[in-house]
Amino acid sequence: MKIEDMTPISLAENAGAFDSVDELLRADPNQNQAQKSPNYPFWTADGRVVIDDEKLRQFLIENGFFRRQSSDTSPSRARNEPLETVLNEGGILKKYGEIALKDWVRKFIVESEVPDDGILSKWLRYRTNDITDGLPIQSGNALRCGPDVCYIPFKNGVVVITKSSVELESYKQLQKIGTVLEDSLRERDIHLSNWPQIDFDKPIIKQVPSSPFTDFIAYAFKKGILPDETAPLRDNNPLWLGTHTPEWAEAVNGFETSAGYLIHQHHPSNPKAIIFVDGESMNSQKAKGGTGKSVSLKSLEHVRVWKFVDGKRLGMGGDRFIFGGVTDETQIVALGDISKEARFQDLYNVITDDMETEGKNQAIKLIPKHLKPKIGITSNYLITANDTSSKRRQHIVSFGNFFNKVAEIETTNKSMSVEAMVGCCLFGPEMSDENWNDFYRYYILCTQKYLNKGLITPNNESYKKALLANEVGDDDVFEWMEDWVDNERIKGNFHINGIAQSAIYKAFSAYFGPDPVFLMRWEEKVFLDALFEYVTSREDVDWNPKQASKGDTRRARRWLKGPSGNQEDWAKIVDK
Repeated sequence: MKIEDMTPISLAENAGAFDSVDELLRADPNQNQAQKSPNYPFWTADGRVVIDDEKLRQFLIENGFFRRQSSDTSPSRARNEPLETVLNEGGILKKYGEIALKDWVRKFIVESEVPDDGILSKWLRYRTNDITDGLPIQSGNALRCGPDVCYIPFKNGVVVITKSSVELESYKQLQKIGTVLEDSLRERDIHLSNWPQIDFDKPIIKQVPSSPFTDFIAYAFKKGILPDETAPLRDNNPLWLGTHTPEWAEAVNGFETSAGYLIHQHHPSNPKAIIFVDGESMNSQKAKGGTGKSVSLKSLEHVRVWKFVDGKRLGMGGDRFIFGGVTDETQIVALGDISKEARFQDLYNVITDDMETEGKNQAIKLIPKHLKPKIGITSNYLITANDTSSKRRQHIVSFGNFFNKVAEIETTNKSMSVEAMVGCCLFGPEMSDENWNDFYRYYILCTQKYLNKGLITPNNESYKKALLANEVGDDDVFEWMEDWVDNERIKGNFHINGIAQSAIYKAFSAYFGPDPVFLMRWEEKVFLDALFEYVTSREDVDWNPKQASKGDTRRARRWLKGPSGNQEDWAKIVDK
């Protein structure tokens, strides 16, 4: 069918004949054909202009207008809550407020070449609210990711990501599957030429050409390396080659799959919060940030519909408006720099269940768990996870300290900066089209990596050590426990034969000497309880594992040894 032969009804029905909305609009149909519709014109002009409300309503419907609800909104809620008016233009759902809708109709009237009989003047004063309230209610069949597929819409098409392929599909090809919300569309073209073959067991950034953002990520996970402004910044730079340790690779793998998890808009059965932390300075006295974690999380606002929330509000005694403004269109909620007072337990429901949002002077809204956004967090402080419920909701990615070092040098040498190292100001006007395409290619590959490998959990040794030290509560005691478990336990064969718990305390008290104040604080029960918590919090050792079926407390895991009537508590701390 030629476009000039289409009525508004056939035009709406055949919107999928075009690859994009831009192509549809460029076609510029002959609006004179609109007069074939029984609902156009929707007014009469016999002395004075009279608008037929019902004809106007039907005219809007046949051109693709409706009121959008989320797919899980009940009929009663849909009838009683204000819903947005949207227009399906070639597979793109565009929102129209009263002013925008009136302008759309005005342009339609002008382009249809209907003689000016006073309708434009009448239309200028017309109120559309009563009409739009009568439009049909639909979900719009929004295109959503499935367990094994992810969609990212761009101006020139939709990138479809599966475990084995990355394809650019036209809106025409995907319209039968679903429509795309206008706000989720990336306002750039994407090009998939020269697509690399990737080994997803290895960091992607080592397998793609150097680019500003991938260089930034590579540097962000380096530890113990000083920046050298005299060295080249690319392939022959010792910062780039020869310094990628197994710890670095584990951290990057953890980041790449966590980025893919956030981009993939499908919730698994065990949803998690992605948490970016500082690995080297994770306690309340030393936390200073500046490692690149915030920039890394914020970069995802260029991929998905994003809502930033000040994480400090979590520690303000329960701010019920903290997620105001989050809707079922929000794809990622970023909690930035949560405070040391924040309780991770307050996020349990947000992570795993339906999500309640409430704005000031607004009713509470419920976002079903399969439509809610995913949660990303940055923190300069330890996020305690002493229980299984917290641990299973967290995916920790620990950043390095390289950019801390860059900042220290930059204070005395202004030519040394992050921008100088990666080649431009990330996401600023200096980013070329090629830089942007490299950025999107990297995150598309991260998403494909997640589809193939799931979330890869890095060891996060520095962070775990800081977390354990925080649980013990005394750095000197922590160091003694660490040394005893890693060294003295093995030397004495206590991992094989066990040892009386009183003997462990005797060795501890002898090491710290006759300090009555210290030993009063660290009396035997307090010390042994703390040692038990330290051991059971580590992932590589366990305390009396043969008693594990009886519980997770020191008392539940009692192992009594000795002659009847003179038994005492023993401990066998073994490697898992």
